[in-house]
Parts: sequence; structure tokens; C-alpha cells
Amino acid sequence: MANFDTDIYAQQALAAANGAAQADGNRVAQNIQSARVKRTLTGAETASDFIRLIQLGPGCTLLPHLCAVYSTDPGTTLTGTVGLDTDYDAYSSELTLNAGGLQRFVPTTYPTELLVPTVVWFDITGAASLTADTVVEFDLVWSTRH
Repeated sequence: MANFDTDIYAQQALAAANGAAQADGNRVAQNIQSARVKRTLTGAETASDFIRLIQLGPGCTLLPHLCAVYSTDPGTTLTGTVGLDTDYDAYSSELTLNAGGLQRFVPTTYPTELLVPTVVWFDITGAASLTADTVVEFDLVWSTRH
């Protein structure tokens, strides 16, 4: 039976061998933060519109597998993806909110640490007969380095 090490464990083992309690805290320890961001629909949203959700700073990594979106029935059709201005579906494949309810993000790519302040967007890919005053809530979770 073989043993395989993650990058963090290898650093911890090396640090322990050199007398340190554990590896560099900036590599090992991270804070998890979250925010619930809300958008009240006007009913005038259309496909190819964007909703700016949040701006995250350098050192942040959005954790899409922990994120979700919720709404009551927004109307006939409301679909979209969550991502960046350079990659509209970086954090989720298409989310379908046609009947409302909870949708968990399904990541399309491996999340990476942001190097500059970056806006996270909801790219509306489909919208028809939306109901004004419907509130759409996004639960976003990200890590930040110490």
C-alpha cells in the first residue's frame, strides 16, 4: 500500500522535520467568508443582461461548490450562469430558476485565486415574462488567505 501526500501535507511534514510546529500559515490557513446578495427584479431584464453580484479582492477564491441561488417563481423563464467578465460561466453551469426554488452552483472550471479586484456576475441567458419585485438571492462563499 502506498501513501500519497497533498502539497499542504508535504509542507507540514517538511516543517515538522525542521522543528517547526507546522507549515507556513499563509499557505495552510484561510478564512471562509460568505455573503447573501439580493437583487429585486424589475421585470425588464432580458437575455444578455448582467447582474453584478459582488466584488472580491486579491487573494480571494470563490468556492462554487458551496454557493447557491434562491428565488420564488420569477416568471416564465429565468436562466443564467455565474462567472466573471472574462468567463461568464466560470463558477456555474446554467442555473434554471423558472419555477423558483434553490439551485446549487455546478462549477465548470477549477476555482482559482483572484489576483486583482474582480466582479462576480450573473449572466442572464434567458428571460421571459419576469415578475417585477421578485427577489433573487445568491449565497456566495469564498476563501481568503490570512
